[in-house]
Amino acid sequence: MGPGYAQADHISGLYGAFAVLAALEYRDRTGQGQFIDLSQYEVVASMIGPSLLDVLVNNHDPVPRGNHPDCERAAPHGCYPCLGRNQWCVIAVFNETEWQALKTVMGNPSWALEKKFSTIESRHRHFKKLDKNIADWTRKQNAHNMVAILQKNGVRAGVVQNAKDLADDPHLSDRNFFIQTQHPTLGKTMSDRSPINILSEPACDHFFEINLTSTPGLGEANQYVYMKLLGMAESKYIRLIEKGIIA
Repeated sequence: MGPGYAQADHISGLYGAFAVLAALEYRDRTGQGQFIDLSQYEVVASMIGPSLLDVLVNNHDPVPRGNHPDCERAAPHGCYPCLGRNQWCVIAVFNETEWQALKTVMGNPSWALEKKFSTIESRHRHFKKLDKNIADWTRKQNAHNMVAILQKNGVRAGVVQNAKDLADDPHLSDRNFFIQTQHPTLGKTMSDRSPINILSEPACDHFFEINLTSTPGLGEANQYVYMKLLGMAESKYIRLIEKGIIA
């Protein structure tokens, strides 16, 4: 499954949660339930309005645009390599003030003064050359240091974070997002907790404070599931193990 499908699943999940909340609100007001019919295809279609209009009104065939969708009037607008192995950052410039700030951070290189980069429309038309020039600069920069400077100067930028970057992220650390668990094979390891925090209702805290443990090994929870949850007799459970039906 590609990243596009994963993104569609994520967006559809949000729509599904919203639909459930709307149905619960309707139930509270009227006492009646609702049947929810949610199409993942329709959810995604609702997110590509500009592209659909371009097809219907302008008769343009849609083509892959990568990091440069026509509906986003930003230039530069892309993902760029940075110093080190597999280090990347994203930069998006939506107006001339941000462009001037980016040029200043880059040291006002001569190429940035060329006429074809003087307006956002022209930069958008020449995005391939623009991206190459910016990538030549970012390759020599530490991603975290560079992004911090860009943000300080009003340029929209971010580090493309890997697992280690997320584990060291100061915001997530301050929020206590990661917790330590004991894995039977790996020993002490880190895991992410639920992002939901209930601050105004102490009585609800217990609902979200789950005693997280590591993922069970193969068959580790079988006895609990089959015998306690499903009510299977111990003799039958043992026979299924002996026959190899249960791991």
